[in-house]
Amino acid sequence: MSKIPTLTVPGNHDITQNGMDVLAYLTRYPSPHQSSHSPSQLFWSYEVGQAHIIGLNSYANTDISAFDAADSPQMEWLRQDLARINRDYTPWVIAVFHAPWYNSNHGHFKEAERMRIALEQTMYDAGVDLVLNGHVHSYERSHPVLDNQIDACGPVHIVIGDGGNYEGPYGNSWITPQPGFSAFREGSFGAGSFVIHNSTHATWEWRRTTCVANTTSDNTYF
Repeated sequence: MSKIPTLTVPGNHDITQNGMDVLAYLTRYPSPHQSSHSPSQLFWSYEVGQAHIIGLNSYANTDISAFDAADSPQMEWLRQDLARINRDYTPWVIAVFHAPWYNSNHGHFKEAERMRIALEQTMYDAGVDLVLNGHVHSYERSHPVLDNQIDACGPVHIVIGDGGNYEGPYGNSWITPQPGFSAFREGSFGAGSFVIHNSTHATWEWRRTTCVANTTSDNTYF
């Protein structure tokens, strides 16, 4: 980690005390928010090769103000950032935030539903290609989706919260039957790689790194 450049977004373990006290996170994980005209270190955008990457905060307010009907700061910034994207220069748009919108595991099910309702259509209209999430300690890949329905123009959502942790992966708590939006899911530890080849083709690969015999989330050994 000391030698590899990283971009991060805040997660639920960064929130303490009053609900948005993320001092430890802000101190340790700088973000390119100033260069992307964001008013907060907690949401940002950055361009890497042919990809415009957007980092959002799952725990920021998404409500429209009751007093002046203004967008929340994150929503207002997101609209402006999406409008600035030059798809000739960065044809791929990737969004990253902690809590998934599309998750068919009882673990953390629909915790980010308010954020999805507030932001999904805006991201769909802008042609976001891929959404990467964590939070759920398992792996799941969706079909292209919008509003819980398969949509060929929607982004693919990938929950890649299975890097490894003492809680174990959530493998015994899948919702049945498997929802139509869910293309693949597995309660194993693993890692993924997304490689952009050109303006129209990319490769996503996920590989399990260990098969866990007991995949209940309430065991700390396996």
